Amino acid sequence: MAARPLPNSFNKGIAIMLMNDKVAIVTGGASGIGQGIALAFAREGAKVAIADLNLEGAQAVAKRIRDAGGQAIGVAMNVTSEEEVILVSHSVIKNAW
Repeated sequence: MAARPLPNSFNKGIAIMLMNDKVAIVTGGASGIGQGIALAFAREGAKVAIADLNLEGAQAVAKRIRDAGGQAIGVAMNVTSEEEVILVSHSVIKNAW
């Protein structure tokens, strides 16, 4: 099942921005439930880092969010590696737009 398209209401005052000025790191965001969560957070105004083993997929979701007017990046991350999670998380927080 394909994900629903994002609304074209980013930053136009139409949608309620519950997560405006927040940064979210969504693991497994390249597909499935993670992708749905990333898109929902973006709709609510969050800056979203899509973290996934599938870097190309994460970057594609990030591009979809940016094309709709949101802010997002795709990053490679293996959540089974504590060191990698810490490094990526610190990098995202430090460089969060």
